[in-house]
Amino acid sequence: MWLIQHHLYKIKRGGNHIFVWLVRPQTGERRSVESQISSPMSYFLFLFYVKNKSCYYSREVNGKLVLIIGPSGVGKSVILKELKKMHPEFHFPRSATTRQKREGEGDQLYKFLSDDEFDQLISSEKVLESAVVHEGARYGTLAEEIIPYIEEGKIVIREVDVQGFDSIRKHKLFSGDSPEYLLQSIFILPENKDQLVARIKGRAPISDEELNRRIESMDKELEHAELCDVKIKNVQGKLKDTVQKIEEVL
Repeated sequence: MWLIQHHLYKIKRGGNHIFVWLVRPQTGERRSVESQISSPMSYFLFLFYVKNKSCYYSREVNGKLVLIIGPSGVGKSVILKELKKMHPEFHFPRSATTRQKREGEGDQLYKFLSDDEFDQLISSEKVLESAVVHEGARYGTLAEEIIPYIEEGKIVIREVDVQGFDSIRKHKLFSGDSPEYLLQSIFILPENKDQLVARIKGRAPISDEELNRRIESMDKELEHAELCDVKIKNVQGKLKDTVQKIEEVL
């Protein structure tokens, strides 16, 4: 039995349309299959082909969730700001938080919730990942801010820390032999550790004890690079090159 998981892409070769599909045999091995049909009935004829080859089709979802991961100070926020400016067609989900809304703050970046509301969403499995961050406030990634947009075929880009990355990549919607939705992870690397240390020191005065704690945390974060699909080095002064490499991956 083969699982036709989703349509990867379509190209035109001569007068024919070539449909390339991602398939999974029972062994879990990934393969691509080309369906070469030149009429508008290609989709239905392909399903007929699938049926006669003992395959079955699962619904086509062309959108995906892309996680941007990297150590503090590597430039993730600047990269996301540039991607937002250049690609309004991408979706950048809001975070859920229990912190108080600041004076004059809008709802563009955060969905503000009470502790009870946050608890209800977690119990209903509507939070993909969450963590306690500043002064006991909770932050989380809401399924409602991501899944509907993937269903629409959009590229959804989300910055997460390594704990959030671990939670989402193990979530039932994105894990297993046949995940319901496509997940892609990009780890942003620094040129070297000295670059990160210099950025941390340049942000605000910091004690040696706090600096050592940050460096230890940075080392743990860098270990997650090997778990990601793609690693991209963010070279100082070459933001456009970094963004271009991300665009090529997307």
